[in-house]
Amino acid sequence: MKGPMKIRESMLHLTYPLLRSVFLMAGVCLLSAGCDQGASSGSAVGTGRIMVTTTPEGARILCNGESQGVSPVEITGLLGGRHLIVVEKEEFVEVRKTVEIKTGQREGAEFILEAELGMALLHSEPQGAEVELDGAARGVTPLLLTDLPMGEHRVTMEFSGFSPREIVINTEDRRPQRYLVSLASDSGKVTFNSTPSGASVFIDGRNVGNTPVTQDRIAKGSHEVEFRMDGFADYKESLTIQSGTVDTMNAVLDPKPGSLRIVTIPDGARVYVNNEFRGEAPIELTDLAPGDYRVRTEVEGYEPDVKTVTVQNGRETIEEFRFIKNSGTLQLSTVPAGVQVFIDGKSHGDSKARGANTLSEPMQIDLLAQGEHQLQLVKKGFSYRSRKFFIQMDKITTLTEKMTRLFIPDFRIKTGDGPDEMSEGVLIQKHRNGDITIEVAPGIRRTIPKSKIVETEFIRIGKAIQP
Repeated sequence: MKGPMKIRESMLHLTYPLLRSVFLMAGVCLLSAGCDQGASSGSAVGTGRIMVTTTPEGARILCNGESQGVSPVEITGLLGGRHLIVVEKEEFVEVRKTVEIKTGQREGAEFILEAELGMALLHSEPQGAEVELDGAARGVTPLLLTDLPMGEHRVTMEFSGFSPREIVINTEDRRPQRYLVSLASDSGKVTFNSTPSGASVFIDGRNVGNTPVTQDRIAKGSHEVEFRMDGFADYKESLTIQSGTVDTMNAVLDPKPGSLRIVTIPDGARVYVNNEFRGEAPIELTDLAPGDYRVRTEVEGYEPDVKTVTVQNGRETIEEFRFIKNSGTLQLSTVPAGVQVFIDGKSHGDSKARGANTLSEPMQIDLLAQGEHQLQLVKKGFSYRSRKFFIQMDKITTLTEKMTRLFIPDFRIKTGDGPDEMSEGVLIQKHRNGDITIEVAPGIRRTIPKSKIVETEFIRIGKAIQP
């Protein structure tokens, strides 16, 4: 037994150094996560590979921080696990991607590169200039552009009242480039005033504000300026601007005439404006200069009303007058009828007969002012002494007035050819049977039968009228 045991011990003693070397080498490989660019497909058993392609090609490839050449490229000798791939190419955005492989596995990694774009921040004096980049409108200053391909670009700035300006900008990387462009004035400055102030100012139809207002960027050349204000006529004037002009424009606005419509309740009132009679209401007065007017309205039977009315520029003013009644009514009957009635010298018509009665129909006269009045009655052949009467507001005053008949012969009757066969007097009545009654003396009447009447005639001054 001693012989075999010695042989085994000897063999173990010989093989131990060799096994120890193998294990040490394997440990080194396990600890190292590096990549072997030069390893061929015949690399050590148990490593993986990554095939890297890019669009466009020719990008520099790094794996775990070590350069692997340019794409397309296959990275070999990789242990199983996660590996960081970095793709770099000038004028393109760097790309980073983690690729995980298993031991002995082959993976593909495709990268589509985006072109690297530059940035530029554009300012102008004054701000608000319109910007064109390589012939395309991009906005107004201040303007940040973040999508500029690398290289030179042509920028044009324009602003009303200033000369356009063109510059060239250059983008080399992602660092923002700042540009400040000062525009040269190609305009004038004008201050606009008006009397009265507050008028809207329009230059070539564009509203630039209300007076007083200053416009400091008016392009050179000819312009149409208009002042507008409610109640005033428009004011227009041409304006010529030279570069650097500083000027003032003053406009005196003419007020538009106004109108006044006067309405009264009840209608028909007499209207006086500044003590001048203008007609009866309702009435409209036009082409009135703006200002205050004293308006007095009067209608019979009502209290007169006086107001101060303001007429405004270019506007219609409506003023209403409501009257307070200050009158009463007279109810008048006369003996005889057919009497012409005058009150305070104004005629109010005739009293009307009521059948065969000598007493007239009651005559109603309305809207007589409260207070004392003078009554006068007129009828041919009668006399009447005028009298005073009193009217109370909203009350009826009743009068029955009798006139005195005057003896004025107006009729002649012939009953024969002798002087004693002629009768003169006042005709009282012609009867149906042909008889005629006349008053031959005050209070003395005589009826002459038809059979005795030879001739009749009315007596007129200087002329006899045959009935």
